[in-house]
Amino acid sequence: MSFQDAINAQKSGELQKANKIYKKLLNLNPENFEILFNYAVLNFELKNYIKSEDLFKRAILLNQHNHQVFNGYGVLLKELNKDEEAAENFYKSIEIKDDYLNAHLNLFQIYKKYNNQAEMLKIIDKIISIKPNFPIMYHEKASILQDLEKFDEAISSIEKIFEYEKDSIENYLRLYNIYQKKKSFDKCEEISKNVISILEKKIETKNKNSDLYYDIGISYKNFKKLETAKKYLKLAIELDPSKQFYYLTLASLQQEMKEFISAKENYEKAIKIEPLNIHANISYAILIKDEFGQLEEAKKIILQFDKLFPNNKNITTIKAWILLNEGDYENGWKAHNANIFEIKNQMKLPISKLWKKEKLDGNLLVWSGQGIGDFIFKDGWITR
Repeated sequence: MSFQDAINAQKSGELQKANKIYKKLLNLNPENFEILFNYAVLNFELKNYIKSEDLFKRAILLNQHNHQVFNGYGVLLKELNKDEEAAENFYKSIEIKDDYLNAHLNLFQIYKKYNNQAEMLKIIDKIISIKPNFPIMYHEKASILQDLEKFDEAISSIEKIFEYEKDSIENYLRLYNIYQKKKSFDKCEEISKNVISILEKKIETKNKNSDLYYDIGISYKNFKKLETAKKYLKLAIELDPSKQFYYLTLASLQQEMKEFISAKENYEKAIKIEPLNIHANISYAILIKDEFGQLEEAKKIILQFDKLFPNNKNITTIKAWILLNEGDYENGWKAHNANIFEIKNQMKLPISKLWKKEKLDGNLLVWSGQGIGDFIFKDGWITR
């Protein structure tokens, strides 16, 4: 069996077959870079991460001028949540081959995890210079610029997307939201008419397409024409009652309209379609807690899903609220802090930089982020 046989088996998904071939080949050629590299990738695919890391390290010792091996090792380290080491390897890959798109994309994901917007923007511009026809990067750039309230730059980025995604309703709605923040109401009116015109023309030729009715419903919801939005969302459901997100969107809209009984019914229909959907169940729990006073039932749902999906930030936030309000401060604060680093990482620090109560030989930065919990009241004075 040859090296090419191993590659063919790996590409066709016959991973165990490829594993056997690579193992034999490596015994015969323990210093072969190509075998080591491809075998490392295979073990990553098999989730044999310890073996994969050993093979990547051996491959890198043999060849420190291959951009793909550093990128591959970085992907493994990223999977192991060793983000700083992963980033170092992505940078090494880029140093060797500046226009290697995969390394830039992987590096972008690292910075996105920590919401480091300044670095994200630099990487996006580099990615676009390598591959101008990359709409998702313009989307990412627009989102960051919008978050930074650089609205004119965000608009320019969104308008660029139309070169690749003609008549994109999502883009129009994003433009609408930005112009709304800029209080450019004439522009908002122009966009809303354009969106409705595009969708109505599509419906004329595809009047049984449920997604078109859903899109027009979402559009009217964005334009704050809630009754009209509700009408179209109901039409979408009539055409295709199997799509869970139709019910979720309608339930959210009815909640906004304070039609709580109808919202509750539609959340229940959504849950019936996909019982383990986190968003549907947590939204339902919040609704019955806030509007129907069903605290125990809401708590039961939250705790059940917390067991199924431990430390999910969409669950722990509401779990913390319930436990703290019941006076269970120990478990309530644990739930509150479970994902606090992701939610409030103002310093944009990697997890490895957090203090884990070990002895320090150096400085410790204490960052005030918990509000009143960061302060101690003593004899009328406030100290930290």
